[in-house]
Amino acid sequence: MENKFKFSHSRIRTFAEELFSAAKIFYNERLNNSPAFEEDGEKIAEVADIISITLNYVEKTGGLSVRAAEKDVLGNCISALYPLTGEILILGEEYHRIITPESYWLPVIIAHEIGHWVLHAPVFRRFRRQLDLFEECRLASTYAEIGNMGGKDISILDQQANFFARELLLPEAKIITALHQLGYFPPLIYKEHHLTLMSFEEYTRRLAEKVHQLLPAPLQLLSFRLLELGILQNKVHSGQFRYSA
Repeated sequence: MENKFKFSHSRIRTFAEELFSAAKIFYNERLNNSPAFEEDGEKIAEVADIISITLNYVEKTGGLSVRAAEKDVLGNCISALYPLTGEILILGEEYHRIITPESYWLPVIIAHEIGHWVLHAPVFRRFRRQLDLFEECRLASTYAEIGNMGGKDISILDQQANFFARELLLPEAKIITALHQLGYFPPLIYKEHHLTLMSFEEYTRRLAEKVHQLLPAPLQLLSFRLLELGILQNKVHSGQFRYSA
């Protein structure tokens, strides 16, 4: 049954881009055409902004609602999406946390569940009589399933939701733009890594702190994305990155 949920990374990335683009337009229109987000020279939104704007959009246009729930409802799960009712429940102790540039879990949790809503809820509603992937007609997620953002030992549905969350909150294009603005072109980064003789993970952490100056995203998420995308190693000699003239 899971083959009904086959989505390539490029398609998931497109879903995330299109969703946030529509959310920005919706948000700007509600400000009487005084856009907070410009298409040209767009400011980089904070993770909290991305979640707030996207949630507002899906709630107003898609009927999705998000609310806190207690452990007796969620059991061992941190969050759950109910595809038929369009409801996301999030463990109360996480839901009531304040979203700041330093926070990590809550934006990722919400983005993960929005990913399920965009990718899997329509398919579930269409094929619900044939599918047995959902316990009690819901997609429930644990800390491991959401936190294991790069792992393979979770279901294909959670892998897809995690990829969607990463592309929504911290798209690859924005990371590349920030690196170039900092003057850290990948060949130079790679050379510096070898000259400083530090582990790649440590160098990535330090670089994430510099990128954080331009991308107000949680440092944990920035570090993970730098490692995951392979910008600093796999793409150095691919021809994708060149020194500017």
